[in-house]
Amino acid sequence: MNGKKMMVYIVSFMLGISIVLTGCKAKQDVSVEPKKLVKMSISLQQGSAYEGVQTDPVALEIERRFGIQLDFKQLNEDQFMLQAASGELPDIVLAQRSWLKILINGNNIIPLDELIKQAPHVNSQSARIEFAKKHLSEGKGKLFALSTLGGPVTHQYMYDVGPTIRWDYYRELGYPEMKDADEFLQVLKRMQQIHPKVENGKQVYGFSLWNDWGIWPYKIYHTYGNGLEQLGTMEYDSDFNAKNFLLDETSAWWEGVKFYYKANQMGLLDPESFVQKFDNMQAKAANGQILATYASWTTQLNTELAKKGLKTSGFMPVPGIFPYVFHGGYSNNGSQDQLLVITNNNQHPERAMELIDFVFSEEGSRILWSGLEGTHWTRESGKAQFRDELIAQYDIVNTDFANTTGITKYHKLAGFNDATVHADGQMMNLAMSPELFIKYSNKLDRDYSDHYQVQYPGQLYDQLAEANKIKFLAINTDFQVATGSVPDEIKRIDGQLLEYIGKNVPKIIMANSNDEFNALRKGAIDEMLRMGLDQSNRYWQGIFSKTKGLFTK
Repeated sequence: MNGKKMMVYIVSFMLGISIVLTGCKAKQDVSVEPKKLVKMSISLQQGSAYEGVQTDPVALEIERRFGIQLDFKQLNEDQFMLQAASGELPDIVLAQRSWLKILINGNNIIPLDELIKQAPHVNSQSARIEFAKKHLSEGKGKLFALSTLGGPVTHQYMYDVGPTIRWDYYRELGYPEMKDADEFLQVLKRMQQIHPKVENGKQVYGFSLWNDWGIWPYKIYHTYGNGLEQLGTMEYDSDFNAKNFLLDETSAWWEGVKFYYKANQMGLLDPESFVQKFDNMQAKAANGQILATYASWTTQLNTELAKKGLKTSGFMPVPGIFPYVFHGGYSNNGSQDQLLVITNNNQHPERAMELIDFVFSEEGSRILWSGLEGTHWTRESGKAQFRDELIAQYDIVNTDFANTTGITKYHKLAGFNDATVHADGQMMNLAMSPELFIKYSNKLDRDYSDHYQVQYPGQLYDQLAEANKIKFLAINTDFQVATGSVPDEIKRIDGQLLEYIGKNVPKIIMANSNDEFNALRKGAIDEMLRMGLDQSNRYWQGIFSKTKGLFTK
C-alpha cells in the first residue's frame, strides 16, 4: 500500500470512528428527542454518482439532527419533463429557472409562504424572499422557490476560464508576452511548429472545438475577455449596456468567430471541430493534441501528464491577451438556476422546510461546504480551519473524497455560497483560504507561481487587478432573473436563430479569404433577419431598457 492510499485509509478510519462517537454523543443527549425517520427524495441535478440514500458523515449528521435520510435521484431536463407530466417528481427539487412555468402553472409545487413562518433562518432574509416572490413566481407574487448559493465573489485559487495554454511549451518559448488575440495565435503557431505531432503520430492543433454545447465555444474568449455576458441574443457589460451579438458585426461574439477563421487560416484549428462532441475533444486534449483550451477542467491532460512523471507540464491560464478575466456570477439572492422547491408529492413538507431552514443557516451552509466541526475542522484560537490530515487528502475533484467526507458533496443545497463570510470571520468554504491554497499546490501550479513570483496561481490575477492591469468580470445574475420569463414566440425565434447560426458558423470560419468571410457573415445575418432576428432584437432591447432601470438608480 503506497503512502497516499495509506493516508486515505487512515483518514477514512478516523472519520468512521468520529461518526460513531458523534452518534454516541447524540444518544447521551436526552434533551433532544429523536424524530421519526423519513426518507426524502431529492434531485440536485448531479447524476448517478449521487444516487440513493447517502451515508457519508454530512448526510448522517443531517439524519441525526432531523431524522431525514437524503435519497438522491437523477433528474436532467428530459427526465424532469417526463416526471412533471406524470406527477412523479422527487420530494425536493433543485430546479432550473426555465422549469418554473411548468412547476408553478402545473401545480407541481407548493407555496412556501406559510411554511417559512416556522423557518427562522429563511424568514430573516426578507430581501431574498421578496426578490423570489417578485421574480420567481410567474407573476403570482407568492414564494415558490428559494435560490441557493447566495453571496459574493472572492479570490480564487486559480482563474482559468479564458486563454489556457500548454505551460511547458510556453516555458520552452521563454514566456513571450501576448498583448492581444493575434499575438496569442502567433505564440500557438510557434508551439505547433516545434511540436507538430504527438508520440503516436497524430497532428497537434492550437484549438479543437465541439458541436454539442451550442455556440458556447465561440463565446468564451472574446465575450468574457471583453467584460461581457450573454442573455438571449444580446451581449451586455456590467452597466447593462447591450447590443445584439448576432445582428451587430462588431460584437465580441463575431470577433470570436473571426478569431477562429484566422486560426483556421494558420492551420491551428482542428478540422474535426465542427463534427465532434465534447468527449472527442477531451480525448484529443488528454492525448496532447491541443495547445489551448478554455479552462483546465475541460481536459484531463494535466492528470495524464502527471501520471507519466511530467509534473510541470499541462494547461495553465496566461494573462494579458484580453482586458478582462472571468470571475463568475454572484447574487446575494442566490443562483438563478439553483432553485429549491418542495413538490406536491412531499408527504412531510414541514420536515422538508426544517431541512431547508438548516441549509439556509450559517451553520448548515458551513457543514455542506466544509464538513463537521471536530471531524473535518477545528477551531484554534477562535479560527476555524481544516485538520492537517484532511488538508493532506483534500481533493474535491475526486469523487472518492466527496463520498468519504461529504465535503462539498451537497453544496448546491447551501443557502450561502463558498465565499460568504461566516460569523466566525472565515468563509463558508474553509478551503477558500490563501494558507490552504499554498499547501495543496501541485508541482505544475508551483512552477507557474514561481515564474510569476506569487504564492498560488490565482494571486497573480488578484495582483494584476489591484494594479489595474486587468479587470475582473463579475456577473450580477439578479439582472438575468429580473428580465422575467421569455415569451414562447421569442423563445421559439431565438431557438431557431441559435440553431441556424450554430450550423452555419463552420462555413464562415472555413472561408478562404477575408472577402468571403465578410460575405458569408452578411449572408447569415440577412437570413437570420428573415427568420425574425429583428423581432428578437426589439424584444430584448425593450427588456434591457426596462430592467436596466431597476439596477442603475
